[in-house]
Amino acid sequence: MHKGVGWLIGQHYQGRGRKSKLTKDQKNRLVELIKKGPEDNGFHCGIWNTAMIAELIWLKLEVRYKT
Repeated sequence: MHKGVGWLIGQHYQGRGRKSKLTKDQKNRLVELIKKGPEDNGFHCGIWNTAMIAELIWLKLEVRYKT
């Protein structure tokens, strides 16, 4: 019990994994762009898909994601 009960609620995994490519501000902006819909962002389809969101991130935030 020298590390406490943090392991019970998953705190021992904190900080692991790949770091996000987007900052908190970029994530907030992305949420607003996605809420507007694909057509308001220059796409012809009315439903988002992964490739379109990756393209939106590149066009608006200049961060590249592979699809």
